[in-house]
Amino acid sequence: MKDPPSTETWPGEHGCGSTSGGPARPEPCEGPDRIGPYVVEELLGRGGMAAVFRCRDEAGERVAVKWLHLPSEALQRRFEREIRSLSRLDHPNVVRYLGQGSWSGRPYLVMEYLPGEDLRLWAHRLRRLPSLERGRRARQLAVRLAEALGHLHDQGLVHRDLKPSNVIVLPQDEPVLTDLGVVKDLTDDGETALGVVVGTLNYAAPEQLRGEIVDARTDLYGLGCTLYFLLTGRAPFQHATGGELVLAHLSRAPEPPSHCDPRLPADLEQVVLRLLAKLPSERYRTAREVRAALAATPVPAGVPLAGRKAALRQVARVLDQVAAGSGRLVRVAGLPGTGKTWVMDTLQEGAHRRGIAWLEPHEPAALVAARERLEHGEVVLVATELAVADPDVLIRLSPLGRADLRRSVVGAAPEARDPAAIAERLYRHTGGLPVLLFPYLEQLAADPDALEGELTPAPVHRWLDRLDLDTLELLQALAVVARPVPAGTLEAITQIPAQEPLAELYDMGLVQATSARAAVAAGALAGEGRRFVVSAEAFRLGALERVPDLDALRVRAAEVLGPTRSPGWRQQDGRPDPALQSLARLAACGGLHQAEAELDQLLLGSGGSPPVAARALALGGRLAWTAGRRVHAADRYRRALAAASGDVRVMVSAHIGLGLVELAAGRAEAAGEQLQRAVRLAHQAGELDLDTLAQLHTARLAGLTGRPGPSLRIAREAVGFARALALPALECASMEVMGQQLLDLELAEDAALVLADISALSHATDLVSERWRAHALRAQAALDRQPASREGAAAAVERLLRIFSEPVVPDAEGHRVLAQALLARASARLSNGQGYRVAARRAEQALGAAQGPSLPLGLRTRLQLVCAHAGFGQLEPARQQARIAAEAARGAGFTFLAWRAARLQAALDGEELPPPMEILEGLEPRFVAPLSRKPLLG
Repeated sequence: MKDPPSTETWPGEHGCGSTSGGPARPEPCEGPDRIGPYVVEELLGRGGMAAVFRCRDEAGERVAVKWLHLPSEALQRRFEREIRSLSRLDHPNVVRYLGQGSWSGRPYLVMEYLPGEDLRLWAHRLRRLPSLERGRRARQLAVRLAEALGHLHDQGLVHRDLKPSNVIVLPQDEPVLTDLGVVKDLTDDGETALGVVVGTLNYAAPEQLRGEIVDARTDLYGLGCTLYFLLTGRAPFQHATGGELVLAHLSRAPEPPSHCDPRLPADLEQVVLRLLAKLPSERYRTAREVRAALAATPVPAGVPLAGRKAALRQVARVLDQVAAGSGRLVRVAGLPGTGKTWVMDTLQEGAHRRGIAWLEPHEPAALVAARERLEHGEVVLVATELAVADPDVLIRLSPLGRADLRRSVVGAAPEARDPAAIAERLYRHTGGLPVLLFPYLEQLAADPDALEGELTPAPVHRWLDRLDLDTLELLQALAVVARPVPAGTLEAITQIPAQEPLAELYDMGLVQATSARAAVAAGALAGEGRRFVVSAEAFRLGALERVPDLDALRVRAAEVLGPTRSPGWRQQDGRPDPALQSLARLAACGGLHQAEAELDQLLLGSGGSPPVAARALALGGRLAWTAGRRVHAADRYRRALAAASGDVRVMVSAHIGLGLVELAAGRAEAAGEQLQRAVRLAHQAGELDLDTLAQLHTARLAGLTGRPGPSLRIAREAVGFARALALPALECASMEVMGQQLLDLELAEDAALVLADISALSHATDLVSERWRAHALRAQAALDRQPASREGAAAAVERLLRIFSEPVVPDAEGHRVLAQALLARASARLSNGQGYRVAARRAEQALGAAQGPSLPLGLRTRLQLVCAHAGFGQLEPARQQARIAAEAARGAGFTFLAWRAARLQAALDGEELPPPMEILEGLEPRFVAPLSRKPLLG
């Protein structure tokens, strides 16, 4: 069940906190120009009692001004009580009183402006962290809140409404308690009649709900509810009606937080459960006792490791099932070093906490005996790493992705100077394997500068010692080559049949199999079209250390491979062209003006040399495309083709560029022809990077024209191939296509993981445009993965505001317009009428402009506007946008987007959803189910 709907609006940046009370108004609240001597800058939030504005005082300093709505006598008394109470307080974790006054016959309260964020949004981000780090930070924040409550109680005050929305978190995780609108002064017996419930139901203590006398222990119950929310992402009780919720607070024990996350520290859980005791006498007596209990137990030792949330959710579900009386057989699988032992320990610890019988078979005979016990109805948890057919639950672990590795680095060493760069180095070196990462993370935890120099070699002997001589020699040949090669090349170097050794190396995680081709022969791993590369630098270095005669192996490899050409722009002799490489790098990093100036100089200085001019024109086409000048880009690409004189890289680049121009204009057939030419030329010439790029854009086109299955498969292969080639921009582009396709398939959870990796990689390699586009798509993922969630909407707004607050970056296809539509959708969900209307208007104006976004992105923008309008109850504009999108997509041959628009139309009109039909072809079964559900609206 969900929490009862909140009555608060969510500001994008906070001042003094929430203004809870009555229903949020969907109309925009522009506010006055000034309130007394204070100049109004922005509405921060509003509720039934008052609105809070960010203002400037006469000295130019920012303050927060809470201005009462048209006051009743009761609201006036409540407001005056808040002012009196706040003026008595002086604590760094309580919002500071600055003054008061009256304007237009309505009182106002002036407080310090807090440039922080609502605790709900802070908690939303906290849940991305590993359990150990989440528990540590939640504990630290709770200590500060306990200190703030202790100060209130020393002044004879009880807050009575402690909840996440009444806490603002400043930088450095410093919480500030706000909104004393219902505070109780224990020295005044006449303020609240017995039997009157004051507070918010989700966080109200039993004695509050019974209308009894409250004291400091009432606030401790609210603190327990708030800490429970931080650790689990939800309030202690989830009920649809107020009556059920009240009954739960009065009579039901909350589910222990470890049922949501089995890795939460036991002592922290015990503090929370004691705070949530039904009787005040069974809770802690004072906030100081709570602080002492939270600070008494040292933070558990160990390095926090992100990226294990999905596995923990599976563990929690299994423990719930067995605790409910249903025995389970769990198989824990994954590559060596991915953390299978950690999962087994977590299962065993969770079973011990809940009193569940536990079996861990290590031999096949023991596994057979355990299965027999389950078949006879015994309630027992059986967990094993043995291969077993049809387990009840399969928990499969993978190496960490870039985003999770970056979070792990930040968790281990918050003071590290450049966590993105450190994470990227570790990812390349370890392949994301936790067992290889832990020593480096421990070094970082001890010294944030520990990894500034060369990395010490990772201990990979446990892998290499298991290899026979043939398999080791094959791995060594692959280590010497250091780029993706087919099995036949390895056989030619080593004179060893490759299929079985490669299969062993693949199963152990020592090599990756990649392909840049649209179709790969089925069957054997080493079939035609597959190329292989060592999965991590640590394995490559470890294999090379064991080569008896490294020079001889290098000579054999060179004889088989011939001259080595690195990807990128080259001179006629095959060596990299410094000028062209510089231009390409500038374009990738967003330095368009400098790149254009250097291009002009290069063209002027080419002396009429056709090769130099052709390559410069091809790069000029890319620069024009990146800047959004599509007509100019097409002209340069055509001139480059005319001057190519057989230069394959120029020809392939020009065909790819012309394909993108045709795709942007909605000419799918012409785009397909250009891209297929690029694919054929690049493959024949062995230009691996351009072959991958051409295939990638072919995959984009396939997704648009109704074949999302093949599109997703090609994009996934392209990610691996770009990673093997060590080309960050190509890898980001591949992950972007993959993430966009997952969003189109309404698999927001999967998309969010891929898009987070783009952010991590682009940040580490200074790819500005890629990071910028990832922000927009991650905002969509936040909205899609949490339908109707205010937390998801607030997270999306935060990410979108980064786009609009940063300097304008190259925006070839119009992601800034998509960001406006997403901002409208998020604002509608937050009941921010002004934000919704302004963002929707800007998006619609950009869609109608002559230099608007590309047609595919324009169509996706319209689909987001459908959701924005529908979320704000504006059904006719929503229908209009869905109709325009459906007609334009059909006209362009973008079958898949036309079908998605038709689904939205049917959902708006309450009609039967159109079947996906041929769109399902080639899709994995787990991708099919979301396409049969009612589409998201709002």
